[in-house]
Amino acid sequence: MTYNRINSNSDIELVKQFCLIQQTANNLTNDNIDVEDWENKSHTLLYTIFIEKRFDGNGLYIVSEDLHSGVGYYPADFDENVCIVSRFYNKQTTKALSKDSGHNLFYYLLDKAEEDGFHGFIETFNEYNLFLMERNERFNRADRHSNYAFIAENKNDGVWHKKHFREPGIRITPFTRFGPCIIKHTKQWCLYHLWNETYEQTLVEKIGHLSG
Repeated sequence: MTYNRINSNSDIELVKQFCLIQQTANNLTNDNIDVEDWENKSHTLLYTIFIEKRFDGNGLYIVSEDLHSGVGYYPADFDENVCIVSRFYNKQTTKALSKDSGHNLFYYLLDKAEEDGFHGFIETFNEYNLFLMERNERFNRADRHSNYAFIAENKNDGVWHKKHFREPGIRITPFTRFGPCIIKHTKQWCLYHLWNETYEQTLVEKIGHLSG
């Protein structure tokens, strides 16, 4: 599978097509991928890409070649050493995660974030979608998977970075929960995952100032 990198200079018609495909998937976040009057709707994916330019610079948004899945990240306002992963859409799901385009694209994105120097990532949730946070946290718990294992790689900075697997070839990201906190003037809850675990104390101190 190949991926399209999307930013404010990309073909807007391609992104609109992606949004329309996601809408047909009966996605719970259809309102966020609206293509009608999107220039006046700051919550839409089109607005964040082309007007807010959230995924320019040190950010990244990618969609699969078949336009069935997309996800992005951008540096956290409160800590440029971690990124916020957001706007994950996936039409195609299979029982075999190794064949699921969304699963593979998500971990491709995380590897890119690690290559770009981030120590880990954060997912944020509003009160209305806390059920998604519960589901993500539960699915990625290491103790739920009898074949769980991790691989540690010594990076150039002398720090061991970990990748976690529920079974050979199928990755997971064990999370730590934090919140509620105030991010972008909104009450939110966070899940964070660090491949550089030595950074955890620094991150906790920084997000602690956001408690709300």
